[in-house]
Amino acid sequence: MNMMGLIIKFLLVVVLIYSQVLPAQVSHISINSRQFELGQPPVLKVNFIDQHADLSLYQFAIKQTHNQQTIMQVLMAEKINPYLLHVQGNKEVTDTGAELIVSRLHSDHWAAIITLALFDAPISDKSAALTSTGITSAKVNQIADTAKNSSSALVDSVQSSPVKSASVSSQKTPPYVEANCTIERNDSDTLWKIANRYKGQWNTNVYGAMLAIFESNLIAFSKQRIHLLLKDAPLICPSNEILTEYNDKSADRRVFEVIEAKHLAQ
Repeated sequence: MNMMGLIIKFLLVVVLIYSQVLPAQVSHISINSRQFELGQPPVLKVNFIDQHADLSLYQFAIKQTHNQQTIMQVLMAEKINPYLLHVQGNKEVTDTGAELIVSRLHSDHWAAIITLALFDAPISDKSAALTSTGITSAKVNQIADTAKNSSSALVDSVQSSPVKSASVSSQKTPPYVEANCTIERNDSDTLWKIANRYKGQWNTNVYGAMLAIFESNLIAFSKQRIHLLLKDAPLICPSNEILTEYNDKSADRRVFEVIEAKHLAQ
């Protein structure tokens, strides 16, 4: 075989190997929180950091066993922010050993790239609170509809009873971030210092606070990299909706570290 033939053969082998490895390159996938209980349709938040932004290349499915038969349920996924997905299905999960299987499209078939134990994932605080008080998802809308009507009656009742007023005021309520709120900072403040200062007020952890600040102020970071906070850039407070996405310190830390490592390498 002549030299040209050897070169062509070598290039074909390289292309083949590269095409097999590249589709499986995912920086980080994990379950951020589980927002349903056994016997309910699945609702999840999934940490998803990948070089490829096209979600159509990925499939999220739940594998469970029922009556000794394996059942697969393909889920719908949509982005909450650049690093977090909302994933849900419409069929109940009844197997405590159910697994979330994430696959990527390879040629003309789905290739599994990670399998995660569904019920090992932390349940969201909101879901746990509803379950512990016996409030089902069917009642949530009813409560929302009657909240405005009952709020004035509750205020009148509290004001007329000193005992009830003391009881209500002692309850811990989640922080409320006002619209158009701005973060106080000086030129020497790092992202960590700012997040550490606000984490208690925002009812989150330092990693969650850093991620929330980054998500809410992308233009305040040079080249949109999390380790390059601009000194003179004003910062707005994250919304309550964004802050509720960061409620697990270990998961938030993993996400932050992956993002930071990826941005440092760029």
